[in-house]
Amino acid sequence: MSQADDLDPFRSVREWMACELRERRKVAGMTQLELAQFLRVTKPQIQHLEAGRRAFHKDHAEALDELWPTGQLFLKLYTHQHREHDREWFRRYTGYECRADDIRIFQPLVIPGLFQTPAYTRALLESSRAPDLDEAVSARTARQEILDRDDPPEVWAIIMESVLRNPIGGPAVLREQLARLLEIAHCPNVTVQVIPTRAGAHVGLDGGFVLLSVDDERIAFVEAQLSGRLVRDEGESKELAVRYNRIRAKALSEDDSLTLIASILEDLSHAASD
Repeated sequence: MSQADDLDPFRSVREWMACELRERRKVAGMTQLELAQFLRVTKPQIQHLEAGRRAFHKDHAEALDELWPTGQLFLKLYTHQHREHDREWFRRYTGYECRADDIRIFQPLVIPGLFQTPAYTRALLESSRAPDLDEAVSARTARQEILDRDDPPEVWAIIMESVLRNPIGGPAVLREQLARLLEIAHCPNVTVQVIPTRAGAHVGLDGGFVLLSVDDERIAFVEAQLSGRLVRDEGESKELAVRYNRIRAKALSEDDSLTLIASILEDLSHAASD
């Protein structure tokens, strides 16, 4: 069974759009190549659209509504998809994350999931009353395997200084976590930068997000309470990329960031020995 066959139009607007595209193309007697030529894209891009792996652009939706008598169906679906909170965001996000060749993280509240120790993850998930705690911890830890693959992604992470000082799980858990963060930060494909408390107000205070580069497409994930939102709109992704650069301008240099992390870890170790 292909991924397109597994789509469920009742599950999300994104999958509804993919099903509509595939069904209407077949009814019209068009091949994927012919539709690609009409939309001025490649055949693989049509395959991604029909499998729900790639988001529609607004001009694609408008062009399809002109091609077929849809009553502006594709434009309506595009508008709702753009606003939709993805109920299956985590499954989709991890699917993109494991294929990404470039990952840019801004996390103002906790250590990014790719860098978390099992004990730190457990403390976080316990506080949120996550079901199947052991399974959830294992799943988050398994995501870190992408850092050890033969062709690991380039990972850029910006975190707030307050994250380094928040004793999630207690002092011992935080010490282990900061030691792990320093270890990962010395990998050649990982860059960690810290925004010092003295930086004051900046656009990052609006909330955390992640930018992924996957198959020549920029995908973003924006965090929210209870859920999150995958962003595949080109304009919105570009705006988040601009925000990321503005946030990074507030951060310490890579070397100064590692020095700060090491200093906080040293203070915690001294406090534990007193």
